[in-house]
Amino acid sequence: MKPVERLPSRYRIDGKLGEGGFGEVYRAYDSNLKQTLAIKILRDSATSEQETLTGEFKTLSLLQHPNLVRVFDYGVLPQNVPYFTMELVNGQNLRDFLRAKTNTFLIPETIRQVLRALTYLHKNRILHGDIKPENIVITENEDHSITAKLLDFGLTTGTGNENKLLSGTLRYLAPEILLNAAPRSPATDLYALGVSLIESILSKEVPPSSEIDEAFFEKIYAELNSEIASIGTKKPSALSSFILDLCRIDPSDRFESPREAARSFEIMAMDLSPRREIRVNSIFVGRTKELEEIDRCLTTADPSKRIIFLSGPHGVGKKSIVGKAAQSAQLK
Repeated sequence: MKPVERLPSRYRIDGKLGEGGFGEVYRAYDSNLKQTLAIKILRDSATSEQETLTGEFKTLSLLQHPNLVRVFDYGVLPQNVPYFTMELVNGQNLRDFLRAKTNTFLIPETIRQVLRALTYLHKNRILHGDIKPENIVITENEDHSITAKLLDFGLTTGTGNENKLLSGTLRYLAPEILLNAAPRSPATDLYALGVSLIESILSKEVPPSSEIDEAFFEKIYAELNSEIASIGTKKPSALSSFILDLCRIDPSDRFESPREAARSFEIMAMDLSPRREIRVNSIFVGRTKELEEIDRCLTTADPSKRIIFLSGPHGVGKKSIVGKAAQSAQLK
């Protein structure tokens, strides 16, 4: 009997979604949760590995973040086969999503959301350990926004854990892991993210880090800058440099943590985002329309959109509008 046929009766298998080096993934309906989800059945494992996985599945099932795929249940089937269930996400992986050039303008928003997910994971002392384009899924929402979610995170790669049961994919492993057998760290997750972005934006594979040096990434910079410039992003060099800073060969040249990377990105994103502009040509009382527009700008949930330019000739009351807007914001 196949492992999938030994799953608890609460699960009704509706088809196979795929398979990889560590197991198979199925689409299933959970009668307990009353929803469709994904079940990943791993390869058989030793008892000690099962204990490690069970502990980590328990931790992962407690995590909730809009940019992480939710883990629901876990267990071990006969013949020492672990399995776990997770949120079923309908979308495209990062590589396929950016293959459509009409989506490339969403690169900054994708980076922002993935860094938020990594910041949350690392705050909970969990490293992803296998970031690659196939483990970043992008869903387009009804309002034309996107949601990026990380899959397959945290299995036997907790902070300080040198267990390499699930060792990740060769091209995305940082040089300190391949060359020096160093343990995973926040910097190794950032390296994998940088390489994933480069591959997805340029539609080309990056060689394993043991085969490249900083000179390679300097060559990549020109290609990256050219591709990003073609999407109309302001200051493409800043975004290209940021991506390369994620995957510098020397880990000390990378950001220390996703939180630091996210902060740096938000500062840089202010120069990348389209800005709203209000043109004031004449003097009149009230300025209701302009004040409402400024208020919407200040209260948006997206920090990168809290930028507005007030332009017009001298003496039309630009400073007065700013003063009224500031007073209104303070009162609220």
